[in-house]
Amino acid sequence: KTVMIMSIILQSVSEHCNRIQAILGIFFHSVSVPEKVVETLAHAGLSISLTSIHRSVTSLSIKSAQLLKSLVRTLTAAFAYDNIDYKFSTSQPTVEHTSSFVSATTATAMPLFDVNSNNISSLKCADDLWDKDPLNPSPNAAPMATPPEADLFFEFHLEDTDGRRARDEKLSPRLKRLAWHVCEILLRYGAPDSTEFKALLKELGTGPSPVELIPLHKTTQVPARAMKIKQSTTDGNIQVVDQLHIQGGIGEPDEKSFRAGEDTDMTGWVLIFHGDLLTKERLDSVRASRAIEHSQKARFQHIIFVPGLFHYKMACADAL
Repeated sequence: KTVMIMSIILQSVSEHCNRIQAILGIFFHSVSVPEKVVETLAHAGLSISLTSIHRSVTSLSIKSAQLLKSLVRTLTAAFAYDNIDYKFSTSQPTVEHTSSFVSATTATAMPLFDVNSNNISSLKCADDLWDKDPLNPSPNAAPMATPPEADLFFEFHLEDTDGRRARDEKLSPRLKRLAWHVCEILLRYGAPDSTEFKALLKELGTGPSPVELIPLHKTTQVPARAMKIKQSTTDGNIQVVDQLHIQGGIGEPDEKSFRAGEDTDMTGWVLIFHGDLLTKERLDSVRASRAIEHSQKARFQHIIFVPGLFHYKMACADAL
């Protein structure tokens, strides 16, 4: 309360001292507070004016679009998108004005980790992959064939060293990690007030021996503009991908929407897309139906789909 009172006093002295009011104004806009209420709060010194809110939103949108283009044009960014549903309710619904339900799509771009001048050329492999793609009607190399499941499992067991017990060990590395988790659960929740268990829990350590540590790093996300597109359909996925190309400022020089001198030519490069299992089915359907197209972008040849971790676990559980 003291900070708020001081902020109101500072704003009354100088209009530029409006940090808290600006934050609250953007928040009021995001939760659709009625304009009359915002005007009242602005007169009370608790928010900036409606004009300033709209100007701030426009400025933030422009900066966000510029950040998205600067990231995607490096061709070292991954996309993730999913559907979002809105229900717009009216305070007094009538026959002419009822509540509306809108299906839209939101997306974000994320820079790929540890991409540098030594390995960035690995992303320029779309043509090599297409030459070996089973969908290619005129392949220049032997198509990549997926071995039978029995052969895959056999190869997996031959290469699996995590499940094998060393000569002088009683447990395999996998069973050791499982035993660590069992001990940790028993010591932490078996007797929470026991000082002996707490001491043993400290001796147990912070975690089991890792298989392969993922380097700790911060991932910066740049959100794309929301799209009024129904992503659950095949045509909707085509529109979403095309819109992400346009928003990111990438494409092929032969396209009408390509702006020479500003946009980046993505020919020959692959892009990683993340989404749920339904999105993968839709994109696979698009690639299968467009295999006869002449350009990489029209064939969706550049898309490498990687499911999210949650959906990957769902697929694994479904396969058991």
